[in-house]
Amino acid sequence: MEFFTLIFLFTGLLGTKADLVDTIDATPTPTPPPEDVTIVVTELPLTTEEIFTAFLEQTTTEMILLSTGTGLPPGTTKAATATITESPSTATLALKFSMNQEYTADLADSSTAAYKKLDTTVTTEVDSISQDLYGSDYVGSEVNSFTEGSVIVDMTLKFKSDNVVPSSTTAQEKLSLKLVDSSVLKVIKGSISIGSSNSTSSNATTAAPNATNARTAAPNVTRAGTTKAATATITESPSTATLALKFSMNQEYTADLADSSTAAYKKLNTTVTTEVDDISQDLYGSDYVGSEVNSFKEGSVIADMTLKFKSNDVVPSSNTAQEKLSSKIANSTVLKVIKGSISIVASNSTSSNATTAAANATNARTVAPNVTAAALTTASPSTQPASPSEGTLGLRFSLKDTFKSDLLNSSSDEFRSMATTVVKEVNKASSKAFSTSFRRSIANSFTNGSIVTDMTLVFKDKSSVPSVTNATQDLSVELLKSSLNIIPGSISTYSTSSSGCPAPPAAMTLTLLSLLLTRLARIAQ
Repeated sequence: MEFFTLIFLFTGLLGTKADLVDTIDATPTPTPPPEDVTIVVTELPLTTEEIFTAFLEQTTTEMILLSTGTGLPPGTTKAATATITESPSTATLALKFSMNQEYTADLADSSTAAYKKLDTTVTTEVDSISQDLYGSDYVGSEVNSFTEGSVIVDMTLKFKSDNVVPSSTTAQEKLSLKLVDSSVLKVIKGSISIGSSNSTSSNATTAAPNATNARTAAPNVTRAGTTKAATATITESPSTATLALKFSMNQEYTADLADSSTAAYKKLNTTVTTEVDDISQDLYGSDYVGSEVNSFKEGSVIADMTLKFKSNDVVPSSNTAQEKLSSKIANSTVLKVIKGSISIVASNSTSSNATTAAANATNARTVAPNVTAAALTTASPSTQPASPSEGTLGLRFSLKDTFKSDLLNSSSDEFRSMATTVVKEVNKASSKAFSTSFRRSIANSFTNGSIVTDMTLVFKDKSSVPSVTNATQDLSVELLKSSLNIIPGSISTYSTSSSGCPAPPAAMTLTLLSLLLTRLARIAQ
C-alpha cells in the first residue's frame, strides 16, 4: 500500500505532512504505533524529497515492529528461528559401525518409515556424543546408508573446517569408546571404523547462536540449493597386518557350515567373530582392527580365521599371541574351544583391501561390518621342509589318547586338527628349550600305539642343532608342561638327514638294538 500511496503523492506533486500522515494511517498496519510515540503535524508544503523520506521512515518502523514481535496481533507469539549458515568447506570424517539388531529390507530405502526412524535415532545419539567431545567444532552427522550385517551404519561426521577436524586415529580412540558405551546404538564392539573423508561437504549446517540445543538441523528442514555430501569411503591401510587363527569348537558340525550363504554359517560367524573381537579388543586396544572367518570345517567345528591389525609395527608375534590370546579364547564360555586346539601363526598375506567399512564386521566388532575386501588367505602352521641351509632333528612321543584311523590320512580333517594342536605346543616348548635357534616343527605322521607322533624340528642352521641327548633332556622338561597329554618316558629325539626327513623307524630300531646288544655284551664280560 505504501508503494501505491507514494505514486499517488508523486502524481499530486505537493501536499502537506498532515495529508501524508492521514494517508499512511488509512493503510492497515499490523498494530498501531506505541502509545508513547507522539506524531507532530506541521502544516508546511511537502517536497518530493520529504515524501520519499517519510515513506522510508514508515516502512522501517513497521519492519522493526514485526521483527521484534511488538507489532503482532494480541495473543500471537513469534516463533524462534534458527539461521542455517552454509559452510563453504566443512571437513568430514567417515564413520561406520555395526548395530546389534536385525536388518530388514526397508532399511535399504531412505524413503521408508523404518529408515527415517533409525536415521533419527542414530544421528541424534551420534551428534549428542560428538557434541560432548568436540563442542562447537562439530557441525553434525548424516547417515549415508544402512546395509546388512546385523545393521551396518555408514555415516559422515561434519566439522567446521580442516583445522578443527580430529585425526582418524584420535577419533577412533575417543569416539569409539563413547559409541560402544551407548545403550541406544548397541554397537557391536570392534566394528567401529573412522577414516578421513576425501570429500568436503558444501551443505554443512550451523545453527545460529539463538537456536536452543541445536546439534543438527531438524529432520524436516529442507534447504533449497543444497546437495547431499558424497558418501565417504574409508580406505584401510594398504598393508594391514594379519595373524592366522585356528581352533576347534566343542559342538556338532553340520553340512550347512560349509556354505557361507546359509543361516547356520552366518549365525556361527557372528557368534565367533563377536567373541574373538571382544577378546582381542581388550588385549590389543586400537591396534586391533577386526577378524574374519575364512571357513568352518569338520573336526567338531574347526574355525579358520584371520585377525587384522593396523600395521606390521603393532601386530603381535605369533608366540606372544599364542600365549596371551590362547588363554583368553580357551576360557571363553561362548566359543567352547577344545583345549590344545588353538593355533596362531603369522599370516603371509597382507590386506590391500580398500574397505567401504571397517573390517567384515558381520559383527564388525570387526572394523567396521560389511567390508568389501580382497580375499585374505590364512596361513596354516608351516609345513615347509627344511632348506639345505637349515638343520633338523627328529622327535617322537606318544599321546595318551584314542587313535582313529583318519589320523593315517594326512589330508583328513582329523589329521590336520591333531597336527595343528601338536605343532602349536611343540613350537612353544622348543622355543623355550632352544631359544632363537629353533625355527619350526612339522608333524610327519600319527600311528597307532595310543597316538605315536613323529615330527621334525627345524633349526636355523646345522651348527645350531643340539645333540640328541641334550635335546631329549631339555625338550622333555618343556613338553611335559604343555597341554599335550604326553605319556611320560615316551619322548625321544633322533638325528635326521640334512633334507629334514626323519630317519626311517626300522633304521632307528636297528641302531637302538645294536646299542643294546653292545651294552649287554659289556655286562656279560
